[in-house]
Amino acid sequence: MASKLTSSLALDFSLPESQLRKPPPLRLSPDIEAVCSILYSKYPNLLVWDPLGPHGFDTINRTVDFEKASTDYLAAESAARFPVCVFFPANAEQVSFAVTTLNAHPTVRFGLKSGGHNPNPEFSTAAGGLLISFRLNSRSVVPSANGQSVVVGAGCKWKDVYSALHPLGKAAVGGRFGDVGVTGHILGGGLSYLSAQYGFACDNVLSFECVLANGTIVTASANSHPDLYFALRGGGNQFAIVTRLELRTWDVGQKGIIWGGPRAYDAKQQPALFAAIAKFTSNNDAHPKAALLSSFNFIGDVGAMCVVFFFYDGLQPPANVFDEFDRIPAIWSDTKQRAYGDLHEELFSGNFKQLRIVLRENTFPNMPAPQMSSFLLKHNKALRKAAKRLTEPSDLRLFSCEVQPMSRTIVKASQKIGGGNALSMAPEDESRRVSAGPP
Repeated sequence: MASKLTSSLALDFSLPESQLRKPPPLRLSPDIEAVCSILYSKYPNLLVWDPLGPHGFDTINRTVDFEKASTDYLAAESAARFPVCVFFPANAEQVSFAVTTLNAHPTVRFGLKSGGHNPNPEFSTAAGGLLISFRLNSRSVVPSANGQSVVVGAGCKWKDVYSALHPLGKAAVGGRFGDVGVTGHILGGGLSYLSAQYGFACDNVLSFECVLANGTIVTASANSHPDLYFALRGGGNQFAIVTRLELRTWDVGQKGIIWGGPRAYDAKQQPALFAAIAKFTSNNDAHPKAALLSSFNFIGDVGAMCVVFFFYDGLQPPANVFDEFDRIPAIWSDTKQRAYGDLHEELFSGNFKQLRIVLRENTFPNMPAPQMSSFLLKHNKALRKAAKRLTEPSDLRLFSCEVQPMSRTIVKASQKIGGGNALSMAPEDESRRVSAGPP
């Protein structure tokens, strides 16, 4: 399979008009009022009404929970879509009751929220409807007695999992940004610093506890509901509501200590960096313990900088793993030995939430270094031209092209560990790069 590149992220630091809260209607539709009222009657401690709505006074003492669930999103577009009420289930039985209630009122919009990281404004919101948020009451992380697996609540973020597993010297195959929700990341496939060794995050799920559309609670695994188990591993969130996951764990580094961190480069180093990324992707088979994520950033015409995040599953990478990068002068480096979980706090370590985000992705084959470098330079040049057209003098907009290797090595590991998933990627496909950025 070809290595891939992903590129495309645009962040706008100006205040969006949609983020200015509009008061909700004084009268609710009968169906949404009925759904929220039924849930409140059954579970008064698990439901919170919109404090500005007609029933807000009933749960006014828990306004903070409503605001947190409704606005704690990566993207401002999501944070501006307020539900009528938020339900905070703690177990599958409570989710089942909510599903049964929704089935009796089919016109009611509802949304499911784990971490709220997906920038699609419809992905985990429920404007004018019911938001089922798992973050408050479903965030337990329980390693097994032998440490070979861990049971994770649907409201966990990867930083919760890494923190709980670190004392054991273990890690799960999970997101490279600690604030990402576990459930959404896995349902979408899930790239990881450990993917070249153990496949995608979805390949490392042993079982899903979930609620079906009719309210039935099932456990999907290789031996129970195998079709559902297959679909949930990379197929998205349309098949069931996941309430709990059992994940494989792996020894990582030396008792949880690995080598890694970011390095920043001047924009003039782009040709050398693009060539180095191409060579790294082609040679990933030889060094599956190594991984990287690169980001090429610019703010309109103000300036540009390149950042590469390095990872090696050990205390020090062998001399020939990142040689191409070591020969490129960096203006700043923080690569060092550190806890595995700490590495995931380096990426977007500031408060980048509630910004206007436009994200587009494309993939293309990995090529020999000279051709890859030339192609990516043209790609980045086109991106900068588009950025210049979009930028207003009064705005502060960050344009970022994220280049991510997707090597055959990752897909081979995926097949070996998971035996196949809904992503439909095969080892015989060429390696590719995935590029994420603005349209």
